[in-house]
Amino acid sequence: MGALGSVAKLPPKSIPARCKHSDILKIILIHCRDLTFACEYLHVKAHQDDNARFSTLCRPAQLNCMVDFGAKRVIWKYDKIERPMQASLPLEPVAVFLGKEKMTTSTGPTIRFWAHRKLARTHFHKKKILLSHQFDQVDWVLIHAALQTVPRMFAIWACKQVHNIAGTNAFRAKFTQDLDPKCPSCGVCDETCAHILHCCEEGRVQALLNSIDSLGEWMSQAGTDAGLRKAILEYCKGRGSRTMSDTTRNKGN
Repeated sequence: MGALGSVAKLPPKSIPARCKHSDILKIILIHCRDLTFACEYLHVKAHQDDNARFSTLCRPAQLNCMVDFGAKRVIWKYDKIERPMQASLPLEPVAVFLGKEKMTTSTGPTIRFWAHRKLARTHFHKKKILLSHQFDQVDWVLIHAALQTVPRMFAIWACKQVHNIAGTNAFRAKFTQDLDPKCPSCGVCDETCAHILHCCEEGRVQALLNSIDSLGEWMSQAGTDAGLRKAILEYCKGRGSRTMSDTTRNKGN
């Protein structure tokens, strides 16, 4: 309904900044503003053929179902992983692309992401963290999207953990006199960011296993493939002793 309102009330000359689906609206603005007849925009409920025979539906509903099926048919013929780059729409005069993504709304966040991705790729290769071809195999778009949806404090913790500047005893001891850098759980190793993930103290290990079990339950409820779910859980429980390649090797899927 919001989209209908946007189409019905398009400005005469330009699409407002940060407007969603600006590519579609721009085509309508350019090619439909000088029509010699009046247009009325009405909402047609989708997927009406789920509960009724196609032949009994009104013509607008039938057209809606046909367009929906056509769109799905195009998607089904592509590989689920290697999707093709987006294409310009028919009659679209200008399109801006970043990576494989076409800009259809505010460009600021997307431009910043791809600019930072390029800087990170160069930095990771120079520091031998990830070579360029390895960096390109990581789904940074999905990682960025995931970090945007988690609680802000978790995102901050993850950032500090990766950069080895989290508030561990070993890190705080550098700035606080007489602070014991040892792990308060095992009392043997210095409490570093790496040690937090590998501490063998019984309580911490059990807390980690409980978290992994909760992850497994969530993946099961979300319909995650059984083989993939098993591999991820085995990898997590390995705590760095096994790579994902080792976990998935010889599993047959």
